[in-house]
Amino acid sequence: MLASYSVATTIPYLHFDRARQFYEDRLGFIPFQEMPGSVEYKCGSGTSFLLYPSQFAGTAQNTAMSFTVNDIEAEVLELQAQGIVFEEYDLPD
Repeated sequence: MLASYSVATTIPYLHFDRARQFYEDRLGFIPFQEMPGSVEYKCGSGTSFLLYPSQFAGTAQNTAMSFTVNDIEAEVLELQAQGIVFEEYDLPD
């Protein structure tokens, strides 16, 4: 059934210009498809995510999207150079 298909994540926003600036200028995503008030970005392995307007944007207290990368330390350094701030958690070994 659905397990063999790629996944498209949807992420809500309150301020379209701020959301686009973050995903495009800070994270380096390139718009793939634009619709009035929404924009879709392609990712690796046939995945994508869509920014859409919602009055509930910013209220979730859970992870909305994760990435699998080859070198986490290098990615973190590159993102920190773009002004991204990371939270660190003490996790059991």
